[in-house]
Amino acid sequence: MSEGQKQTKPYFQVYKSYIEAGQLEEAQAMYENGELNKRRAGFLLMHGEGGGYKETVAASKNAAVTNMFVNRAIGEWRGSKKKSLSTLSDALHQSADRGSHGEGNEFTGHDTRIGMGVKGK
Repeated sequence: MSEGQKQTKPYFQVYKSYIEAGQLEEAQAMYENGELNKRRAGFLLMHGEGGGYKETVAASKNAAVTNMFVNRAIGEWRGSKKKSLSTLSDALHQSADRGSHGEGNEFTGHDTRIGMGVKGK
């Protein structure tokens, strides 16, 4: 959608209407602009969705975040075991999310297009 357009319908409904009307460029623009993501871009990596549902191979991005949490937990161990374990739990949560969210690769996990019946490539 252009910035000047007023949004009165839910984004998913607008997206689906574009698909049904054959206005695929408009639908693609909504997707590329992240208007269909349930999470803001900054949170996607923290939940194993590093590909933002736009990539096909996002595992390395997600693995880097897992490793960041593990390394942070190791560094915190001497100062505060409680804080270190909390950070380690973030690593475990993020790494578990990687599987259920399909690394954030296209047409996996919570890719909103799946629920609307849009088929992958």
